[in-house]
Amino acid sequence: MKTYQSDNMADTDMAALERRYGAGFAQYLADQMVIANTSRAIEFLDVKHANDTVAEYRARIRTLIAACRTAGAAAETALLRRQIAEMRTMYRSAFLDSRVLMDEYLRRLQTQGMAAMHQTTIFAKAA
Repeated sequence: MKTYQSDNMADTDMAALERRYGAGFAQYLADQMVIANTSRAIEFLDVKHANDTVAEYRARIRTLIAACRTAGAAAETALLRRQIAEMRTMYRSAFLDSRVLMDEYLRRLQTQGMAAMHQTTIFAKAA
């Protein structure tokens, strides 16, 4: 019984861990990965990496669409359309993740900026 939520690749990795070490240890690792990912502050390079990943997926989709347009055989077109659909799903997931990261990063910047502005105001009033 799996109680963690993740994508397909992580599911297969976690299933392999469950078979090898048991469900308890696999769940412990999943919980530790969630804690490690949520406790770290989001930095600019994290946002940039997420946006670069989105751009790579977009470029791959465009390449597949161009190949689909030039494909002659129906079987080849069907295969390319399936690849496009799978790539679009991954693109959409990466796009949404990058938006969430960007929003969180900007929220933290705004919060830090307001805190710094508040400190400046306190020092200015004291002088």
